[in-house]
Amino acid sequence: MRLKQVFTAFIIFTVSLAFSPATTSAESLDKIVVEINNQIITESELQKRIADIRQQILSRKSAAPSSTQLRNKVLDRMVLDLLQVEHAKQFGIRLTQADLNMRIESIAQKNKLSVPQLRQALLKDGINFADFRQQIERDTIISRVQKGLVFDKIKVSDHEIEQFLLHQKKSGSKDNRYHLSHILIAVPENANSESLKKVRNKAQSVLKKLHAGQDFDKIAIEYSNGQKALEGGDLGWRSATELPSLFVSAASKLKKGQLSGLIQSPSGFHILKLHAKDSQQQVIVEETLVRHILIKVDAITNDKSAREKLEALHKQLKAGADFAKLARQHSEDSGSKSNGGSLGWSVAGSFVPQFEAVMKSLKKQQISQPFRTTYGWHLMQVLDRRQSDKTKIIMRNKAHQKIQASKADEALELWLRRLRDEAYIKYHNPADAPG
Repeated sequence: MRLKQVFTAFIIFTVSLAFSPATTSAESLDKIVVEINNQIITESELQKRIADIRQQILSRKSAAPSSTQLRNKVLDRMVLDLLQVEHAKQFGIRLTQADLNMRIESIAQKNKLSVPQLRQALLKDGINFADFRQQIERDTIISRVQKGLVFDKIKVSDHEIEQFLLHQKKSGSKDNRYHLSHILIAVPENANSESLKKVRNKAQSVLKKLHAGQDFDKIAIEYSNGQKALEGGDLGWRSATELPSLFVSAASKLKKGQLSGLIQSPSGFHILKLHAKDSQQQVIVEETLVRHILIKVDAITNDKSAREKLEALHKQLKAGADFAKLARQHSEDSGSKSNGGSLGWSVAGSFVPQFEAVMKSLKKQQISQPFRTTYGWHLMQVLDRRQSDKTKIIMRNKAHQKIQASKADEALELWLRRLRDEAYIKYHNPADAPG
C-alpha cells in the first residue's frame, strides 16, 4: 500500500512551517521571505514546501505548474496556517502528546496498520515520520481553532430548518452526494463595480481555458483562491448537506465531467467540475445504549494515575460491584455520573473515534478494559442495541448541517481575511505579496 494518499488526505496541504523567532541568529544565514508578527518564513522553508507540494501534484498524475506559479500560492497558505496556529495559542488551544499519539493511531487504524507499520510505509514513500507527526499536530490545531472560533459560532434557527425542509419537500429534492472540484476567483472586500468587473473578466478567462481543454487541477492551483486550491480544487465526496445551496443547484444539473458556468456569491465567482454523484438515503440506524466511568487527566491526575484508578475500579466490577454505583461515586463526567454513567441511546458518530471503536467491539453487557480518549481514561459497558427509524431526526440534522455548511465557507474566508488584516506581515520581496 502506498501511503502518499494517506499523507495527502490528512495533512500534506496543511503547510509545514518553522515557527522561529525573527531574532534567531542561525536564520540570518537563510534569506527571510516574510515576517509575520514575531515569526518568519525563510526561502529554504518555502522552497521545501514548493518541492513537497509539486511532488504531491505529480503523484496525482496531474500537470504540475512551475515553481514560480506555485510560489505565491504556497507562501500564502504558509502565512495563513502560521497565523491560525498563533491564534490557537492565544486562545489556549493546545494538543497534548497523548492526544497527538491517539490521532496518529487513528490514522494508522483507518489504513489497517499499526503505528510502526505506518512509520515504515511513510519512510518507503520518502516521508519523514517526524515531519508527518509535526504536520498532523498543526493540522489538528488549525481544525480546532477553526471549529471553536468560526464554525461553532454559526447559528442555525429552528425557523431556518423548518423553511429548508418545507422547500425540500416542495421541490422533491433528494440528498445526493457529489464529488466536485472547485475554483474560486475571489472578490476583494468592499469591491466597487469596476473591480468586480475585473474579477468577473478574470473568471471568464479561467473558464475559457478550461473549456479549451486545459487541466482543471493545474488551473485551480494557478488561479483559485479557494481553500482547496493546492489540492487542485478537489473537494472530495460531499453530501448535499455539506455544500452551499448555490453549489448543489449547479451540481444537480451537471453530467459527469461537465463544468458549471460562473456561479457568483459574496466571496467571488466559482467554477465547479462534477466527477461523480450518487444518492444516499439512510433512515434505519443502529442505536447503542452505553454507560461509562471517566477519570480525567489534568494537572492533579496524571495519565498513569488515571489508568491505575480505573484498573482498580475494573477489578471491583469483575468481582460483582454495581457499575452505576461506582459511576456515581467516581466518574468525572458531570453530564452522566448522576445517571449512573448512562449516555443514553446513541448512534454512530456521536462520540470521538476511540470511544466509538471500543463501543462497537463490545457485546451486550460486556465491560471494557480501561481505554484512553482525548477526554481521559474510561471504563465502558454496552447495555443494549436496537434498530431505530430516525428518518425525521436525520432529516432535521441534515438540514441543520446543510444550512450551517452554506454559511461556513463564507465565514471562514472572512475570518482568515481578518486574521491577515490584523497581523503585521512584511514581505521582503514585493512580488511575493498577495495580489
